[in-house]
Amino acid sequence: TAYTGNLIFGTGQVDFKSADPLCHNLNCAGASAGSVGTADVETQTLTCSGHANLSGGFLGASAAKFNASTNEQAKTGSLTKPNDGGSYTLEAWILPDSISAGTSRIIFSDQKFQLSLVNQTIAFAPNYANNSGQTFTTGNVIVSQKWQHVAVTYNHSTKDTNIYVQGKLVLNGTETASSETTGGAIWYIGQKDDHSEEFVGCMDEVRAWTTVRTVDQIRNDMFSSGTLQTATGLWARWQFDEGTGLTSDNAEGTAARDLTVTSDV
Repeated sequence: TAYTGNLIFGTGQVDFKSADPLCHNLNCAGASAGSVGTADVETQTLTCSGHANLSGGFLGASAAKFNASTNEQAKTGSLTKPNDGGSYTLEAWILPDSISAGTSRIIFSDQKFQLSLVNQTIAFAPNYANNSGQTFTTGNVIVSQKWQHVAVTYNHSTKDTNIYVQGKLVLNGTETASSETTGGAIWYIGQKDDHSEEFVGCMDEVRAWTTVRTVDQIRNDMFSSGTLQTATGLWARWQFDEGTGLTSDNAEGTAARDLTVTSDV
């Protein structure tokens, strides 16, 4: 029977028995680092109207490439967190060249928050201040040379903090040791404010929201390169689809949240 939704599964095998199996987006997302699922279509043809990915996704016309040797990064002007002093969600597709480089910043705002790759783990501090603030760190969930989707959520009211990889919840915690960080600061994508701790690899579809995205919302829109199924609360969206130039537009529409970049996107 044709299935027109998004199909996401981890280790194990899914057998497609119908004459013409169909789905929208297919993601064989490993249940653990280095593992993938198997889609067995026997002698049939599996048709995906969206994207077919065996180890993550790559969306749109181009992506941002970051190289530590040339201090490549993207940054905004001074911005608050998506919901200053409130709940928010961050997400991005990442393709790291290496998973042994220590701390590599995915999104960083000094004295506000930080989302980082630390070797094979994802680290998120929803309220980062003076090199402190409670940090939540996953186990080994990231592999090198493959596209992987990372999303983090922070609930201001409950202090509930979640980290998702490939649409799968890999960490849930409650913040107990940090004060809420508010006010504006520059957002850096790909490194820290002092140009250290560079991310080496590619990123795509970096998004920020003023809401706590549910797991269904994350999964439904993680593959979307165009119209999102649920856009309520979208605060910034950097698609890196320009192909050339030193700016990346905020597709949400607020020009003050556009990025400047140090290499072509």
